[in-house]
Amino acid sequence: MKVGVIGLGTIAQKAYLPMMMTEHPEVEWHLSTRNKEKLEVLGEKYRINAEQLHTDWKDLLDLDIDAVFIHTPTTTHAEIIRAMLEKRIAVFVDKPISDQLEETKELIKLSKKTNTLLMTGFNRRFAPRVKELKEIQNKNMIYFQKNQANQPTKASRYRIYDLMIHPIDTALHMVDGPVRIIGTGIVGTEDALKRAWVMLESESAHIMVSVNTESGARLETMEVQSPAATMRLENLTDFTKYDEFGIGIKTYGDWENTLLKRGFAPMIDAFLETVEISGENPVSLETVLQSHEVCEKILENAGF
Repeated sequence: MKVGVIGLGTIAQKAYLPMMMTEHPEVEWHLSTRNKEKLEVLGEKYRINAEQLHTDWKDLLDLDIDAVFIHTPTTTHAEIIRAMLEKRIAVFVDKPISDQLEETKELIKLSKKTNTLLMTGFNRRFAPRVKELKEIQNKNMIYFQKNQANQPTKASRYRIYDLMIHPIDTALHMVDGPVRIIGTGIVGTEDALKRAWVMLESESAHIMVSVNTESGARLETMEVQSPAATMRLENLTDFTKYDEFGIGIKTYGDWENTLLKRGFAPMIDAFLETVEISGENPVSLETVLQSHEVCEKILENAGF
């Protein structure tokens, strides 16, 4: 299998390349970035032949590759995704697909029209502890938040689609079926988001998702309540169960792989396996669209 990796920034180098290169030696990897020096350094580090290193991502279109991972800035996603899907090349893209809803809809439509895989990198869906939350029966209240210490200076559209889309998507992943937005709110301006929230309801549960960019701590919490117990997960690793018998705590050992704990390793495996067997999209386009639609509604209701 021949696979391209477009964009070799911090996320790609920390969360993707180590797993790709060590766990999937059977893949012929092609790396692409405009930064020639970075390309050469990574090529040498991972012992990739010079002919598999590209400063122009468009070179990959003529190499008969099977799939690409896209780790470039969000504003560049649409052009690259469109070009790959039109060539029937399977695509994995970091969230969001786009921070423009109509563009996201267009690309999802193209994926269906060309019958070509378009998978969005919602790694939390694949995190082992999140899977435990997903399996809880009879959920009735869901509280998810993702906070930053003190960084209230970035634009609301960027923050909603870059930061808040994660807890929105993961919270929606907890329930099956349609949801309805009850209310939304943003504190801040179009150019600088401080806080945001959205409340939704499904047939059986209420969902509250929030972000706070001036909370004093970088902290992600997920809480799921049911008649049997309340489960709380912090930073994807520390799992606490509260029930009538007391409190139970589960944590990972220091030696356990961070890319496994955060869902990156199983997500990469899932994409490559799906490409290999022409399987069903592990992150369905319908649920991905729903997450993008909620993000857009928060911005729309604020007049942004």
